[in-house]
Amino acid sequence: MQYQKIELQKIVGIHEAIKKTEFELDLEPVHLPGRELILPSLISILNERIPISVMRVGEEYLCTFQFGLYRWMKGHLSGDTGVWCLVEESRVNMQLGEQLFFGERCFCPGLYKSTSLAAASIFDYLKDNPAAWPNSYKNRTNLSRILGVKPLKDKRNL
Repeated sequence: MQYQKIELQKIVGIHEAIKKTEFELDLEPVHLPGRELILPSLISILNERIPISVMRVGEEYLCTFQFGLYRWMKGHLSGDTGVWCLVEESRVNMQLGEQLFFGERCFCPGLYKSTSLAAASIFDYLKDNPAAWPNSYKNRTNLSRILGVKPLKDKRNL
């Protein structure tokens, strides 16, 4: 795979196997948090270390992995934004595309489960250490909702 920066507008969609599998399983695409999840100044730093995978189709590209990140960037960044990608050296067939789908939907979330307690702990830490992760999280409840978990029932949530 080749590591390179590509304009977001040149990545025109998601691999057919991923879309087909979502459709067959009647799954909505992964919940995409709003802009407040990450400050624009930090997305480039993270994307450089967590590139999306793409395959070339003519002069354009299709996303083959990290499609949740791709969807987030497509929804929140301008088309001329350069994003870091791993470019597949050969076409991704339907079987590999399906395996990548299940890898992202099952394996990746299993590695980093968010919980109500984790959201509260992270918020408290970042409130006291804002340089660690500059953010616009309003309170524990706000961060819990951004992370897709139920907020803790606690007076400090407000």
